[in-house]
Amino acid sequence: MSIMGIKNSKIEIVFFILLAVISAIPRFTQLGYSHFYGDETKAMYVKKNFSATEFFFNQRKGPMQGLISWLTEKVSGGFSERDMRIPFAISGFLSVILFYFIVRAAINWQTAAVSSFLFSLNGFYLAFSRTVQYQSLLLFFGLFSILLCVLISKTANQRLKIHLLIGAGLFMGLSFLTHYDAVFFMVPSVLLLWSGGNRIRNIFIYGATTAIMASLFYVPYIFKGFFYFNTSIYMINRFAGIDSLPNNSLFTYNVYNPFYITFAFVVFIIMALLRLHKNYIVRITLVWFLVPFVAFEVVFSNPGTHIHNYVIPLFIFAGYGVYLVYCYLKNKIVRSVFSFVVVAALALITTIGYSLYIPAFHTGYPWKQSKFLTMDIPAVDRNTFQLFIYGFPYYRGWDQVRNFVFNQKAELARNFSTNDNVTVAEYYLSPLLAYHAKPQFYIYVVDGMLAKPKLPETEDIFTYFLMKEIMVDDEVTAQIYRRII
Repeated sequence: MSIMGIKNSKIEIVFFILLAVISAIPRFTQLGYSHFYGDETKAMYVKKNFSATEFFFNQRKGPMQGLISWLTEKVSGGFSERDMRIPFAISGFLSVILFYFIVRAAINWQTAAVSSFLFSLNGFYLAFSRTVQYQSLLLFFGLFSILLCVLISKTANQRLKIHLLIGAGLFMGLSFLTHYDAVFFMVPSVLLLWSGGNRIRNIFIYGATTAIMASLFYVPYIFKGFFYFNTSIYMINRFAGIDSLPNNSLFTYNVYNPFYITFAFVVFIIMALLRLHKNYIVRITLVWFLVPFVAFEVVFSNPGTHIHNYVIPLFIFAGYGVYLVYCYLKNKIVRSVFSFVVVAALALITTIGYSLYIPAFHTGYPWKQSKFLTMDIPAVDRNTFQLFIYGFPYYRGWDQVRNFVFNQKAELARNFSTNDNVTVAEYYLSPLLAYHAKPQFYIYVVDGMLAKPKLPETEDIFTYFLMKEIMVDDEVTAQIYRRII
């Protein structure tokens, strides 16, 4: 970073290649290691006793995650964890590249380099890239639309502008077909279009294209009642915090990004905001931050990981603040020290991200007490606040449990209970076993997804005898019990 401010395309190319490589490694390495999380199985067309159309319309959101997973199943011929996650990992990786070009086109490549590293190695976006869920698709489509709007604001060619407007609308429509959070990506897009000439025409073309694209799904979804039964009640519960523990967004953020190292960049965010009156991009970015921030911290009682929508613009502020401070420093030695500190911070963030999300380096966080370098990391407290955890390495041998049960041919019609996530268990054991409150089999998972071990509802664990212990890396990860009859 001692070369920031020097106009040299070769230097930018080096930074860009480094960004691409560092971003790709944690997104694609051992992608099939972890068991599916419960929400991942809901995004896949596993149960074939109803049509694919019913599957798409029975989602609580747009059909894109289901469509991508369905197409992946058709191409790969099955539901392997690696194959199903590849499209989402690709989307997550390309989102980093799109984010880089957005910031580069709107501000400069130096700001883009720092902002994109922060975006890429943030725990939210690493986790999203390693799961079969909508988030990485939402990022890809939403950021693509924003990038086209940035280009629209910088071109004078009217014919090209029309093409870019239609493209921006199509990608924003795809974003809405992924999730309602697309509205937060629409905020900077509309502001960018409003800041240029022919603003009414531009926003009309963009808005109409978006609406037409989104209506292909949402018109029948709403009028046939799917929205009311599948979505409205769920959103009301999230709005009011019904049937959930209290929500704490700072706690949620820190679970995915422990050690608070990213908070060191708050001072640079403040530096960027000091340019609010001089830079319209800073003003647009501030509105981009405020709209989802107010929505999730004031309106919704249980936003969960949706808070990532207001974290994204903060990366732009942080990167721009670093650039401003660097430019302000005139002494070469001070500049070099400053550059070294920023690079060291980014390197530490990279190391933390790799250790938490790449299975080969993983030591158990957040499920149990673990280590980072020489420091102990306590297990995450899942009893105090509502928390949605996914994307972290998680393998407890459910495939081994399935194989053992399959070989117990006389017991195939039995049922089970578990202390782990029931949706995950049902995916790996169905149709061999069915979940039941009075189970014949009890599968106890060590350091499972749930906050507390859950014993069978009507029986004590000691009325069961141990049939099999499942071993992973020479450690017991699960135990299969059978009820004494």
